[in-house]
Amino acid sequence: MYKTNENGRSMIEMLGVLAIIGVLSVGGIAAFGKMYSRYKINETQNQINAISSKISAIGAENSSYSGLNNIAAIKFGAVPTQAVDNAAAGTLSNLYGGSITIEGAPLIENSKELMAYQIKYTGISIDACMMLATSDWGGKKSSVVGLGVGSDSSVSASIEKELYKGCSGKEASSGNAYAVACPSGGTLDVPMTPVEAAKACGCKGQSCILVIKFM
Repeated sequence: MYKTNENGRSMIEMLGVLAIIGVLSVGGIAAFGKMYSRYKINETQNQINAISSKISAIGAENSSYSGLNNIAAIKFGAVPTQAVDNAAAGTLSNLYGGSITIEGAPLIENSKELMAYQIKYTGISIDACMMLATSDWGGKKSSVVGLGVGSDSSVSASIEKELYKGCSGKEASSGNAYAVACPSGGTLDVPMTPVEAAKACGCKGQSCILVIKFM
């Protein structure tokens, strides 16, 4: 009888230990997931900063960003190697599996002169969309013209139309699934508030988009 009780207690204790291990494992996985998510967001911001720093330095020696595209950016050495899928084709991908597009863009509203450039990230997560939208990006003295975020790539053209020197920004609403923030913008300033970013970053899965323009 004594041995039977001992065995019973041992079995219960073992089950208890296994339960604790299970809880710790789930907690560990969750913590790792959060850390990895934060890592990808930080790396994405580092990528954008690295690309813009190099291109802005090159642009300082030229009067226009005409001809700037992914292929040219790769040739300039402006793109981190881990983002290059196919150098010859100019295919770039971000850490979320979406695309990266680098191209010359107008600086002045309704102008066709490519005096600025933009970097576009598609297929990013809601967390990344939120964090990037609410980042400072160097403050008022940076070369950032403005940035926009939205629910998917379909709002890209609408975002780009709102990004120009002296823009006031645009809030997300039921009629538009995107928001645009501009330095000292009268409607929406950089960085976006978490509330405004949340309204614009309403993507399903990893379909959010970020467009940021520099001069």
